[in-house]
Amino acid sequence: MTPGADSAPHLGIEKCTSFRGRGWRCAVFAFTVGVVVDRVEAEELRSALEWAQVRAMAADGLSQREITRRLGINRRTVAKLMEAAEQPRYARTPRGSMLDPVEGVLRELLEQWPELKAPRVTEILREDYGYTGSVDLVR
Repeated sequence: MTPGADSAPHLGIEKCTSFRGRGWRCAVFAFTVGVVVDRVEAEELRSALEWAQVRAMAADGLSQREITRRLGINRRTVAKLMEAAEQPRYARTPRGSMLDPVEGVLRELLEQWPELKAPRVTEILREDYGYTGSVDLVR
């Protein structure tokens, strides 16, 4: 976000400050029943509130352009929110770990030799099983 950018009044406060001459750091705080929620929750809250506002304004008969003007969001976003049957949710697919393919081997090694240190376990995994990750991940 750019400094001085207008935020929706229902969100709360957006504070942008200069960060030691290396750019701008912006934080969005949403206030709900006197509790400050973090940035991710604020984004979800913003999306849910915008969705509800767009749906309500559309039900009142306002055009997409008028909703866009009043809320200050992109017209394509308004169109998507009008078409959505339920409020938008953030969903991230689990990526897994580099250790997943060798997890069974790792457990076996630690059961047989519980005193093995991470560097030696990593060395065994690299030589015999093609592990390419770091020692820190094995720790």
